[in-house]
Amino acid sequence: MNRRVRVLLADLLVVVVVVDYAVYLVLGRAWLLTGPRSVAGLGLALALVAAAAAVPLVPLRAVAPLVAAGTTLVLGVAGLVWGDVAVVGGALAAAFVAGVVATWLAVVLAVRAGNTPGTTPGTADRAARDVRP
Repeated sequence: MNRRVRVLLADLLVVVVVVDYAVYLVLGRAWLLTGPRSVAGLGLALALVAAAAAVPLVPLRAVAPLVAAGTTLVLGVAGLVWGDVAVVGGALAAAFVAGVVATWLAVVLAVRAGNTPGTTPGTADRAARDVRP
């Protein structure tokens, strides 16, 4: 899968999560969403596919996307477990969707910072590591 397709897939999946959650907040129901627990379930599924598409694009030295993704994963799993609890479920769903957006932003910034013209993702890291003084 080429770079443009990976970026487009990851971006579209994040947009689906965010828009679906916004519709859920306004209407109380949305496509496949009936409560905070379903927000976490659908969001985790789509976010994992987006992450699989975006992982090869992220430079090897980027730590922020990894931390953001780990935190978002924990929030999503917590949303699945405690999603039916009155106040906690809604707060976890909101935090999870915010985490998805934060992870997407961290990936975008890492890819832009790590890619220089004429290189593929990660080659700058390998080239810097292979240089001998």
